[in-house]
Amino acid sequence: MKKGFLGVMEMFASFVLLNIMLFFYSLLFVTFIPALAATMEIMHKWKKEGLTPYFLKSFHSSFKKHAHATSLLISGIWIAGLVVLALDAWFSATIVMPLSDVLYVFSVLFFFIWLLMLPYIIVQVMRVDLTIRGVLKNSFFLLWIEWKRTFLMLLVLILLSVGIMMSPFILIISGSLFAISIYSIFLPIISTYYLSPKSREVYE
Repeated sequence: MKKGFLGVMEMFASFVLLNIMLFFYSLLFVTFIPALAATMEIMHKWKKEGLTPYFLKSFHSSFKKHAHATSLLISGIWIAGLVVLALDAWFSATIVMPLSDVLYVFSVLFFFIWLLMLPYIIVQVMRVDLTIRGVLKNSFFLLWIEWKRTFLMLLVLILLSVGIMMSPFILIISGSLFAISIYSIFLPIISTYYLSPKSREVYE
């Protein structure tokens, strides 16, 4: 990586390109989790070997490796669940009926629970060979057990949302920032909770 101003520009260009790759590979929706996993793997490679904008081939190879049946199905389930809960919250807020306020509160609560399960889902899909039911169940429990990490991720999402509202320019690197947050905050939990996992991906 270059130093000085050129180095800063190269780093920014790399994050923008990585964001574009994440967006492009997530267009089918069910490929969202494999694309995010590939993004995190590229960041791990940068950590080991240094940042470089020449990663398109590596990204594609990583995506193909992580685009297995479990990750694709979980992507579809997670996105569908998020949409249903968002629609439920909207319906509860706009339609006047008995207990609509209670329904709205529970819809919003479950929406955020489902949203914050995503980082736990991703790191397990990347590194542990589990069934879909096992990944979802473990992610739900880890959400509460690792409440400090969960709260930190919520804070990251809030700051990212506020940053985008104040400066839409951040959108061009938002996916990269989201991925690096998951990589930094959640990846270490695998070695804590899985002593001898059948690993899909080993980070050294």
